[in-house]
Amino acid sequence: MPDEEMGTKPEIAEGQPPEAQGQSKAVPEVTPETPVDVSSLPVNVQNLIRSTREDAAKNRKHAETLQAEADKQKESALEEQQKWEELAQQRGQKLDELSGVTEQRDTYKQRLIVSLQSQIEDWPEEFKGMLPETDDPEVLQSFIDKAKPAVLKFIDKTPVPGIGSTPRPVGQHGQLSPEQEKERKASFNSWVRNL
Repeated sequence: MPDEEMGTKPEIAEGQPPEAQGQSKAVPEVTPETPVDVSSLPVNVQNLIRSTREDAAKNRKHAETLQAEADKQKESALEEQQKWEELAQQRGQKLDELSGVTEQRDTYKQRLIVSLQSQIEDWPEEFKGMLPETDDPEVLQSFIDKAKPAVLKFIDKTPVPGIGSTPRPVGQHGQLSPEQEKERKASFNSWVRNL
């Protein structure tokens, strides 16, 4: 100890461990950038350092792999989100187009109903009362198609005001027998039920 040879005692700092009290050896400062020669250390310490370094390298590689996977997942999530956004935009455009078509269809439906109702304006009240109460033009058209022949027959037989009906012949030539009259009424009633 050079300080003791000179005859001076080294000053003991308070809080310094007793082992370090008699030593004044300078310890070089070691930073992570400073290469350390491990070969001068005991073998078990060298093995410990080597295994620690290997574990650290494995951990770094594992962390890099995990980070790369996380980055890929983020990218794929962003891609999927962009696809969903594109799909949502496409669906929005289709809905806009379909709403225009729906409005146009409703307009045509109303026009068709008005047209069908104008066809039956001149019908007798007896037939107007049988109209189905619906806004479906197909049902209304079907009823009109079925009832139109009967309405036309009914209208042709209805006398026009101011003009008398043609006289019926008297006798057997123009009159129906009671059986024929029953058949005619049954036929008419069945036809009306089928409407």
